[in-house]
Order: sequence, then C-alpha cells, then structure tokens
Amino acid sequence: MKYFLILIFFILLSSNSFGYTIFLKNGKTFDAVEHKIVDGFFIMTLRNGNEIGFPIDDIDMSKTEPSIKAFEDQKKREEEAKRRRKEFEEKEKGKPKELLEFFLQEKRGMQLSFSEEEILQLIEFGERNFTSEQDFLKAYSFHNDYLPSIIYTKRLRLILYGVEKGKTKRQLNNNEIRAILEDPNLLILIVSTGDSPDALNGAEVFMKQADRVIQPFHLKVPAVGDRTINWPEAPAYYWKILVQFKYSDIDLKKEAQIVVKKGEFQKVFNIDFNYFR
Repeated sequence: MKYFLILIFFILLSSNSFGYTIFLKNGKTFDAVEHKIVDGFFIMTLRNGNEIGFPIDDIDMSKTEPSIKAFEDQKKREEEAKRRRKEFEEKEKGKPKELLEFFLQEKRGMQLSFSEEEILQLIEFGERNFTSEQDFLKAYSFHNDYLPSIIYTKRLRLILYGVEKGKTKRQLNNNEIRAILEDPNLLILIVSTGDSPDALNGAEVFMKQADRVIQPFHLKVPAVGDRTINWPEAPAYYWKILVQFKYSDIDLKKEAQIVVKKGEFQKVFNIDFNYFR
C-alpha cells in the first residue's frame, strides 16, 4: 500500500511534456504532444513543434489509442495535482513562517514512510527555505569535529531535495525522489580529524548497539585527508567518511555508537536515533 501511494504521487508530479506515442502500421513511431484528425488525415504535433500528417489508415490505432488514453489520464491527474497544490498554498497563506523546530526537532523518532502530502510538504518546505540549508544540516548533526557529522534521514533528504530545487529552479525528478523513499539504507556523514594525511587510510567503521556489532552496507573512507584551516597546526587534516547501514539492522528506538578504528586509534560517536526524524 505504501509503494502504491508513492507511485500515485509520482504520477501526480510528473509533467505532460513527455507526450505520447503514435504507432504506424509500418512499424515507425512518433512522439507527439498533440494531434487532430482532419479530412481523413491524422495530424500530429511533435516535441519540436513541427506538424506531420498521415492518412488515418496508416495509423495503428490498436497501439496508438492506449497511448493517447494514458496521456489524457495523465493530464487529468496533473490537473488534480495542481488543484491540490493550489489548495495547499491557500491553506498556507496567512500563516507565520514555519519554525524549523516544527519540521526538524520534534522528538518523535525516525520516519521511514511518508504520505503523499508529507512528501510534497517537505520538498516545498525546503524549496521555500533554501537559504536555511545550514540550519537544516545543523538540526541533523550529532557531533562537531572541525565540521559537523550528519545523519541523513529520509526526511532530511526530502527537505534537501527541495533546497536544491529552490537553488537551481529545476523540475522534480521522479526517479530521484523514488530513490530517497525506497532507499533501504541510512546514510551518515562522519567527520573526523587527524594530524597526518594518511592517518585514517584503511580505517574500519562499524556500529554498536548494546552487545551487537553492525557492519556497514557501504563505506567510503578517503585515503588522504583534506587540510584544515589550522594546517600545519592540529588538527591539521580532516576526513569526510560516508557510511551506510541497513535500516533493517538498526533498532531506531535505541541509542548507538559508531566506531572509527585504525590500529590503536579509536573514536566513538554517540547517536540517539530518537532525536532524528
């Protein structure tokens, strides 16, 4: 049911600019955005605005009609999406500017599934407040060692998707949103410092919860650290470590420790998942 709702939401958001396919009986196809039938000719408007026509008998209607119907259904869904968006905007009028705490600092546990309305709200929230990106990241940070370490929950990633949309004015990409919603892994950025450029080369990273040790699904530790503004004084180098853990391996209602270890060096980062939605 969850994925059905998500799929419907993607359909609502998608643009009708993709057009539909006209099939000829000789096997050729054309991508059209509009068509009409005049005096026995099937005249279509292509993506580039050019018109081209064929006798109606040359059109394979058994394949073309379902494509046209799908396109028309799509337009109806888009109109409904626009109506809902307008209703949402009207509802938002007159309200004070949202407090970041409302979206970011509620202590209700991590959210893994979202309704259509929540998806739209979070993306639009990020788009409207794209200048507050650092505030969003700060709200999802759990340690600060030269730069903050950040837990990229699905909620934060949807907001940041809106931030990027607000910066670039680009259109929504259904596949990118789907990738966020269906990602089975929690992405975490860990920032750690050291005094030699290869101090963390080959380091291992794992999570501990109670007596369990959880290995990452994916791990990327730069072989060489970047210089800090303090270089050559300590801390001279820092590493941005990207690690992913499967949601199914983590108890999101409990605290955990992420351990960065190399030889005798060991650094522990404490996370209380209840604080991150």
